[in-house]
Amino acid sequence: MPKMSFTDFLPAGAYRLRRAAVMTVGVLFMGFAVAALVLADLGTDPFTTACLAFAARMGWLLGSAELLVNAVMFCLVLWQDPHRIGLGTLANMVLVGYTADFFGWVFRLYGITAPTGGAARFVFMVAALAVFVVAASLYMTADLGTAPYDAMSFVLATTLPHLPFRAVRMAWDAAWVVLTLVLGGSVGPVTIGIMLLMGPAVDLVGGWAKRTLYRG
Repeated sequence: MPKMSFTDFLPAGAYRLRRAAVMTVGVLFMGFAVAALVLADLGTDPFTTACLAFAARMGWLLGSAELLVNAVMFCLVLWQDPHRIGLGTLANMVLVGYTADFFGWVFRLYGITAPTGGAARFVFMVAALAVFVVAASLYMTADLGTAPYDAMSFVLATTLPHLPFRAVRMAWDAAWVVLTLVLGGSVGPVTIGIMLLMGPAVDLVGGWAKRTLYRG
């Protein structure tokens, strides 16, 4: 494995600083969207649903559960595929869960609740889902490192070369959905929506980001 130093995680130059800013905004808005989705109680992304179930069993914050699980996967990725590690990896590991915890606390402090009516709840769900998907796409297209959860799908794909990556990723997501159910958590329509929409969203938002945010 090649030697790495802390400077390998840092962006250099105005171009990469711009990417770092976009990545940070994406990660923070992912945390906000997760808090909103938890409020709606209609599911989150497969990784978060499992971590929510784990946190509930342990009596932990979501951020602490995500940090522990991410740390395990981070070590595996660092061992098998270190070039996928970057500043964005560390930001995702630490910020998404704790940002969600923070906004969840704000929602409770000010008595903010999700709509209970059918149409209003659907609109709330779609809005929160859209924020999550766009924010995650901005984080991914900044290209400053891959989240341990996402990087693990690439690691697995290299060990299963006879299977297409799409199949490996779908099986990876499905495994976390099953783990959620085993831990006593709940899976909602948003979980399936994120699994279906993330790929097209990354392509769409990535193309827009390259034409606007990352020019020059």
